[in-house]
Amino acid sequence: MGAKITRDEFVARCIAKHGNTYEYSTVEYTDSKTPVQISCPTHGPFMQAPGNHLAGKGCRKCASEAAGDRYRKSSDSFVEQAHKVHGDLYDYSDVNYRTARLKVSIQCNVHGPFDQVPYVHLKGAGCPSCGNASKGQSNRTTQSQFIEQAREKYGLKFDYQAAQYVDAWTPVVIGCPVHGVFAQAPVMHLRKSSYGCPQCANEDATNRGRGPRAARPQDRIGTAAFIERGAIVHAGKYDYSLVDYLTSKDKVAIICPIHGEFMQDANGHLSGSGCPKCGNETIASKQRQSVDAFIAKSKAVHGDKYDYSKVTYKTARLPVTIICPVHGEYEQVPGRHVKSGCRKCADDDLPGAYSFKVLSRDRALAERPAVLYYLHFESESGESFYKIGITLKSIKQRFAGYGAAGYKFKVLGEKKLTLIEAFKAEQTLVGAHVKAHHYSPLRGNRERTTKFGGRKECFSVALPANLMELFRQ
Repeated sequence: MGAKITRDEFVARCIAKHGNTYEYSTVEYTDSKTPVQISCPTHGPFMQAPGNHLAGKGCRKCASEAAGDRYRKSSDSFVEQAHKVHGDLYDYSDVNYRTARLKVSIQCNVHGPFDQVPYVHLKGAGCPSCGNASKGQSNRTTQSQFIEQAREKYGLKFDYQAAQYVDAWTPVVIGCPVHGVFAQAPVMHLRKSSYGCPQCANEDATNRGRGPRAARPQDRIGTAAFIERGAIVHAGKYDYSLVDYLTSKDKVAIICPIHGEFMQDANGHLSGSGCPKCGNETIASKQRQSVDAFIAKSKAVHGDKYDYSKVTYKTARLPVTIICPVHGEYEQVPGRHVKSGCRKCADDDLPGAYSFKVLSRDRALAERPAVLYYLHFESESGESFYKIGITLKSIKQRFAGYGAAGYKFKVLGEKKLTLIEAFKAEQTLVGAHVKAHHYSPLRGNRERTTKFGGRKECFSVALPANLMELFRQ
């Protein structure tokens, strides 16, 4: 700091640097390195080296809160951008954003939590397990395409039941009716000049010298061979007594034991296609099972809060129509619904989002009618604890579904206030009692896997009489 300065000079420099942010009446200045006591109007007195204070440093608690605000803003911005890229595929409630290249925890509605770099996630990357499943589906689709193209080229000459398609250049196992099995790359098998089986090609070349090759094998295998292969592919399900086989591209009459006679391409039948009515019933059955499973899973979490009469379930990623008793119909991805429920209900409570700063900026929000509540919870697993909180709807609506999750509660205190009044009272209770006796509800009630909502306001010791006055005033 150069030459030694007096206390008054130090205070003057502090005010020039920080304005009237701090109070310096208790400062006993010695030198630039010996800490002095400075008073913050928000957090009270703190000790700091004069040199550091004049360099721009101030109250550490204020700095921490400012950093927290920046992180929260960054997290909110990341979540907003992520929703634009991925829609409602993921749950970002556990995101703790620091920088674009430090991993955050993201919840997949299908496979659960995974860690990923925010920058990569916003570029379109998502759940690795979903990616692997998609890749597997892509491989299965490619295999069916390969067999379809092979059937178009060779008809029913070759057997592809042992073929496991990986890519165009990785050999697959193919069965020749004359020479048995052989391995060949799909791209070589499908090329225009290919005979398929190498030994068939060699025999043809030997028989014809260097002259022109014979025409490629025809699509005819005969009625008996078709029936034999059909019985193998479909495990004896169908009756082939009406079959009059010509070529693989012709339709044949097949009898289903359930739905009777139907016509189908011979090639398609030997590739796995069967009775179309059976296929439709199988799809419908799977959808019904999926709907029933989704509703059962939802009710295990939410109880009877929601109406699922309009649900048409396709996949876990396609939105379904759900009816909320408070906000009416809305669409939501099934996996997300099981974990969170109605978005508007969640917005009404905004756990942890209220603050003096937010409420001071939004007077309309601050004056909304709210309920300050005090509850006692018991669970089937033997838990017993208390909870305070604020809700913008009724307590019954706020905790709809908790009974199905294995909890029952009793209202010990309830007071109607404005939101700002309820928030002030809640903060008084948290500071005076809840923090000292905080309790984290367990998971596991009726196979409950999601966290207990509002767990930060739960505690193990009942409120004393003096704090109960907040519910009586």
